[in-house]
Amino acid sequence: MTETVTALLIEGLVAVLLAITIGYCYVLDRRLRTLKGDRAALEAVVAEMVAASGAAERAIGALRQAVVECNQELADKLVAGDKLREDLAAELMAAKEAARLLAKAVPAAPPAPAPAPIVVPAPAPEPVRMVPAANRMSETVAAARSLAQRFQERVHHGAAT
Repeated sequence: MTETVTALLIEGLVAVLLAITIGYCYVLDRRLRTLKGDRAALEAVVAEMVAASGAAERAIGALRQAVVECNQELADKLVAGDKLREDLAAELMAAKEAARLLAKAVPAAPPAPAPAPIVVPAPAPEPVRMVPAANRMSETVAAARSLAQRFQERVHHGAAT
């Protein structure tokens, strides 16, 4: 009888252990299903991140290209600004030369009586044309010399009469 009781106890213990194992398998199965569901969501997140990083890389490339273009445009404008500054400096020197020539011619002339004003309708303004600084400078100096010469001729003719 002890044998049957012992066998019965062993079989009862095996049955309890088998029930615990079945319960643990059920819990593991639920956890594995949750993990598989989380894995699918994680794969979707990873795919979205890969797509976002690709878009970000393209955007960074476009921004770099825009920076290169802006730098080139800025450099071009700086060069144009330097050229304009040099042209203006040359124009200023030409204007100073013209003023010097006029100042040299004006003190030699006696004061002339003021002529009666002549009313002449103003011509329509001509469109402004862009001329290189070297041409403008030489034209300005030539005009100043011509004006000084005409003034001196008037002074000499006025003094003779």
